[in-house]
Amino acid sequence: MKRKVYGFLLLLVVIAGCDARTGGVRIQFQASAIAKLSNGQPVGAFENRLGWKITLEKASMLLGPVYLYEGKPRLASWWKGLQLWGVAHADPGHITVDNRKILGEIRDQYVLDLLKSEATSLGQFTGVEGQLQAMELQLLPSGAANVAAGDVTQVNGATFYGLGKAEKDGKTVAFELKLTVPDSGTMRVVEGIAADIQLLSSTVSSGQLEIQVLVDRLFDSVDFAEVLNAAPDANLALLDERFGSMLQGVRSRYSYNVVWK
Repeated sequence: MKRKVYGFLLLLVVIAGCDARTGGVRIQFQASAIAKLSNGQPVGAFENRLGWKITLEKASMLLGPVYLYEGKPRLASWWKGLQLWGVAHADPGHITVDNRKILGEIRDQYVLDLLKSEATSLGQFTGVEGQLQAMELQLLPSGAANVAAGDVTQVNGATFYGLGKAEKDGKTVAFELKLTVPDSGTMRVVEGIAADIQLLSSTVSSGQLEIQVLVDRLFDSVDFAEVLNAAPDANLALLDERFGSMLQGVRSRYSYNVVWK
């Protein structure tokens, strides 16, 4: 009972804060998403820091929702905890309880082909003027949000899906990536993705926001010997959320980037 009462009181604080401090010059901006390597090159074969050469034959993910903030993230976990009591989305221009202004949000999910060399359009969105300093990306499974574009069957019921092989010291591990981030606390939220972009009504029409997934960093700490040992008799080793190194990669803020192009 006390927890519900405290949650209700915190919800009132959030609502009061949003009502008291909203506004800003409204803008319309375009957004897109693309997968690439951390060196800026298109996705091809790459080597992780443990020396495994990884080649992906198929790879897709569910991208979004996405939130854009003015101000560096603070107390974000506390803010997310309020969702237990049904806190709704805040419109751009609202101030969150950790004193960050929401400049824009992309509420839908998009199926992103991680092997596609061209950017995928996410569409046009409404926001407010400001200095974009941080992006938050949610990694939700299929069915958790509306899929606005792409073939959801490509992720095979997960958040990340793919097929590939990893090679090292004459050993080859064929693997199937099928990963859904556990629904525990803020595990499905990638916070603090750094940005430094001015969103101004005078300039947003001449470019677009581009969200980048750095595919090599997703796999950076994965030891495929462990993946193979988990299923030594399988023709196709399963790489999923049981492997903390893979979870670490997909949940790292350094696996993603946001730029203006």
